[in-house]
Amino acid sequence: MTIKRLISKIIPIFMVADSHPAKSELYKNSSFDRHALYSDKPSKHIYPVIQINADPEELEVQNLCLVSMDDAHYDTMELQEVIKGNRRCFVVLMYRESFESGKIDVYYPDGSGIEQSDYDKMFNEVKMMPCQIDAKMELTEHGLYLELFFVDAYDREHQYVVRENRSENNLFGMIAPIGGNLNTPQHFPLVYMKKFNFVNKKETALTITIDGKPVKPQNMIPFVNFHRVYLARYSFDMVNRSWNPNYSGKLDSVEANGKSVRIADSEYLLENKDGYMEVRSVTSVRNGKDMIISFYPALPDFEALQDTDGLEGYFSFNSSEMKDILGGKYYITKNGNKASLTLNPADGYSPIPGKPWMAAYYWTGILQFGDITQFLGKWEKT
Repeated sequence: MTIKRLISKIIPIFMVADSHPAKSELYKNSSFDRHALYSDKPSKHIYPVIQINADPEELEVQNLCLVSMDDAHYDTMELQEVIKGNRRCFVVLMYRESFESGKIDVYYPDGSGIEQSDYDKMFNEVKMMPCQIDAKMELTEHGLYLELFFVDAYDREHQYVVRENRSENNLFGMIAPIGGNLNTPQHFPLVYMKKFNFVNKKETALTITIDGKPVKPQNMIPFVNFHRVYLARYSFDMVNRSWNPNYSGKLDSVEANGKSVRIADSEYLLENKDGYMEVRSVTSVRNGKDMIISFYPALPDFEALQDTDGLEGYFSFNSSEMKDILGGKYYITKNGNKASLTLNPADGYSPIPGKPWMAAYYWTGILQFGDITQFLGKWEKT
């Protein structure tokens, strides 16, 4: 632990980013008692209970910037540069009441193919507002450069300008806190902000004008990396995935007789342990960007397990450019022809002092083996 990170834990007003909150080096030595693990012969197949979806038809956020401010109607502005199908465009999300409410107005270009369903699964309440948007957003060697103009539902003209002039831009990575606002999650929104930072107050020109009047941006109370910053943050070159969407129904097994198997848009890396095929990792790749979840120990052959009320292990998420971006523990039980797997992504980074928002998420998947195997997988927040 660095001196700066130690100070940030002792004195919460000093916040030091942690791009590697999971600690896979500590997990890798985890193992099960293999003499008491299985009671049946190897099943020779696996069930694809881990899904890291990357639908090419879904909206993909490439770059974004959020600016919190003091306004009568909106708490925060979020400018997104997105890809939908083969079209790239800008979308503006305006947060009503508060950023934490998850209630947004979505301003988007008419004819862009943007739909309410693109945002319903990420927020509690969504209103769609087609409009013309004039925007520019770039990451330069000196930091963020942004210009935005649009007219809101109250017939007010919005204009935002941000010009950072950093001597160095120490970018870091984190999982976007989109899921922190959801009341009833339908999936875990795995949005990795790979090149993330807060907007420095020093040597930055940040102006907001609404309806011809200047609006004050909000300040971030903690120091970030020992700098004063606005409550304005940005991320470029993002990775977007949907982790384990809720599901109830039939689940087919897949024959496992090699080192890996392709299932839908994910690749399962397997390990052969005395004939039992166990899942070491699952990888999803889209537009050249990968997301990998690894398990320590590898997930066992669920159908061949002997009855148990408590196997425990760890998992971590990585990409080819950054490791240990999210992690946590998994729990397995087996009773007769029923097996369950629970995942809790508690090892994540949050810029807000206190317990990370993702620690409240628990996913449980239940396999009911039979002639037709049934599966129920669902996220809950505590």
